[in-house]
Amino acid sequence: MSSQVLANLDVYSCDVKQNIRVYDGGITEMTQEVDSFIFSVKSNKIVFSKDSSKRPRIAFFSEFDIRNSNRDGDKLWLTGQDMSDTSIFSFNYGDEGNYGYLVISHIDSSWNRIRSLIARCIEL
Repeated sequence: MSSQVLANLDVYSCDVKQNIRVYDGGITEMTQEVDSFIFSVKSNKIVFSKDSSKRPRIAFFSEFDIRNSNRDGDKLWLTGQDMSDTSIFSFNYGDEGNYGYLVISHIDSSWNRIRSLIARCIEL
């Protein structure tokens, strides 16, 4: 990852589009989440609010480490994971226009299920 990719602070406002739990018996829509949230990209991390009521419940930690990144003009692509290495994220911004999508997935092997959140984000 080059230092120029994340040199400036980017702040995004996101609206949750889909929040599901996938398990052996089917798919459940999750409704106990925030409808919108803000995150920033800084110092090789994506950072949510420290107040857990202001971030999606799937974001157990307020910071996720960025493991891979690429910036090409107005396009930005990031992937990474949380501090416990149980939740991963992918953020792809600018391919379709002035917005992007953040996907956070959490694999819970002890319960044999996957939670996944998809949010549409705009840069502030």
